[in-house]
Amino acid sequence: MFGIFPISALNDFLSLLPGLFVVAGILGTFMGIKGGLSSLGGMNLADLDATKHIMDTFLNEIAFAMASSITGIVFSLALHVWNTFLSPDRVYVSLVDRFESALDLLWYRSDNNEYPMNEKPFDENRDPIEALAEEALNLQIAKHGGGRHDTTPKKAS
Repeated sequence: MFGIFPISALNDFLSLLPGLFVVAGILGTFMGIKGGLSSLGGMNLADLDATKHIMDTFLNEIAFAMASSITGIVFSLALHVWNTFLSPDRVYVSLVDRFESALDLLWYRSDNNEYPMNEKPFDENRDPIEALAEEALNLQIAKHGGGRHDTTPKKAS
């Protein structure tokens, strides 16, 4: 990602996130229920107004806890769909397939499929600027007659 993180590590992290969202939602639900249950222990059934307040608080905490599970599941589903359609592995395979098709098209549209015999083998370790400079120098030498410069003045006819 932007040359900072390797794409394989990012892909592994993105594939872990849907499960982590579900686990975080369930953890939020259990923490909300635990917080609500502790408040139920202080209920006095003789005082109906206080009991109603405690039950309302408990139900609000349960509703919030359930909302955390729903949010976790929604994020998990969204990220799962994202990972399915925009998987780096799938994008890589698609890119290689398109490149192969382009090379096939070039190969079959060429006049002949013969590799020039005087062509030097490709050196992947060579500096590209050096190779371009050598090619430009060779073109100039060939253009000016193999490097011989005639310094004698020409006579006007």
